[in-house]
Amino acid sequence: MTWDVPAMIQAGLGIIDKVIPDADAKRRAQEAWQLRVLEIAAQEATQQSQTNTAEAAHPSLFVSGWRPAVGWVCALSFAWVCVGQPFFSWVYVLATKQPAPVIALPTELLMTTLLGMLGLGTLRTLEKIKGVNSK
Repeated sequence: MTWDVPAMIQAGLGIIDKVIPDADAKRRAQEAWQLRVLEIAAQEATQQSQTNTAEAAHPSLFVSGWRPAVGWVCALSFAWVCVGQPFFSWVYVLATKQPAPVIALPTELLMTTLLGMLGLGTLRTLEKIKGVNSK
């Protein structure tokens, strides 16, 4: 499950803002809420990382190879969208003097898949805040 950490934090902050009238108590509750949401998301990321490590070490290619396969599909698809299609269109127009047919790929789906695989989510922000890895 992927968490929308900023949305969860904002939702909780909005509820706390309406429920707790005292400014100091409200601030403490909001800080506690933010910390708890980030802790839960970090725990989930740690568990996913452990699962990924176990999968990568598995001797079966069907278990350990699915992630690289999806990565290569994404890489090849992006290569087509960014390099192949424009080059093909250019050559086609030069050769035929007509507009080239467009083979459209679902780049939104590809980007979502690639970003998820690379772990480019909000949890990197949490690592930086907690000083887990400053590099």
